[in-house]
Amino acid sequence: MLERFSNILSWAGFLFLVVITVVSVVRFIEIGRINNIDMIMYASIFDGIIATINYLIVGRFRLLPWR
Repeated sequence: MLERFSNILSWAGFLFLVVITVVSVVRFIEIGRINNIDMIMYASIFDGIIATINYLIVGRFRLLPWR
């Protein structure tokens, strides 16, 4: 049960990071200036928090969901 919850958490954190990064890149292409770097930083921090929660649950960090 905890292993499955760990899988869900790691995929959620990773997909959140990917979506925020893609949105930031698209906005950069449209606008032409970097104004969403803080969003990527916050998404990376969120992914790190999710990895820490996974470490507490199953005993290992999972920054990438397929590892």
